[in-house]
Amino acid sequence: MSDVKTRVARRALPAALLLMLVCAVAVTAVAQEPYSAEPVTAKADAYLPQSLVDGLDPQGSRLVTTSNGLPVTVCEVWWAKNVSTQKSSDSSKEVLYGNLRPGELVGVIHFLAQTSEDYREDFRDQKLRAGYYTMRYAIMPKDSEHKDVNPYRDFVVLSPVSVDRDPNKELSMEELMRSSHFASRSKHPAVMSLVPADPGRKEAVAVRTDDTGGCVLQVHLHTQAAKGEITEQAVAIVLVTPSKENGAS
Repeated sequence: MSDVKTRVARRALPAALLLMLVCAVAVTAVAQEPYSAEPVTAKADAYLPQSLVDGLDPQGSRLVTTSNGLPVTVCEVWWAKNVSTQKSSDSSKEVLYGNLRPGELVGVIHFLAQTSEDYREDFRDQKLRAGYYTMRYAIMPKDSEHKDVNPYRDFVVLSPVSVDRDPNKELSMEELMRSSHFASRSKHPAVMSLVPADPGRKEAVAVRTDDTGGCVLQVHLHTQAAKGEITEQAVAIVLVTPSKENGAS
């Protein structure tokens, strides 16, 4: 009888080892994910006016990472309570969220003063000052100047809340470009790239690192059509651009 138990135990050993190996790999994969999101509440203060807070979902996301074993806040993001939609203005494969209205407020992003400036930069690697910025939807022009800049033409344009305080106002592209220059302090507006949402992620908030080393936050926007129906739409935004050590521009 003892011999039978011994043979059974020996046969079970490889399966047990395999299970342990799979678990170890899964734990390692989770441990290697450099970014995570935690909830943060929008509160009006001297730098974030109540007029904007009233137009935002109070529950937002704080993107965090670690440095030397200590937690570091990358940025904080809050999304608009409702984002107006329209019949898609561009059906090309380069436009992902063409049903959103250009110039419409999508949300507000906050770069903290204590956060490294490596995290306070836009899609063009332009360094941004600490503070609150509105995020408004825009589609990159399809012209020679913007050719091959990005596979997708969807962006949010950043403007300091000091010059963009009304969440209900839809800005023209001229107004949006003008206000964004206060953020970038250059000839280019400050922008962050929107990328395809992962249909396999069903969470209300999901964080992933893409194959270039950038960090993508995926959320469900509350969108409202002209008829008044409110639905949810998955949207993904690149909050951290790839590090230059990886050869990215």
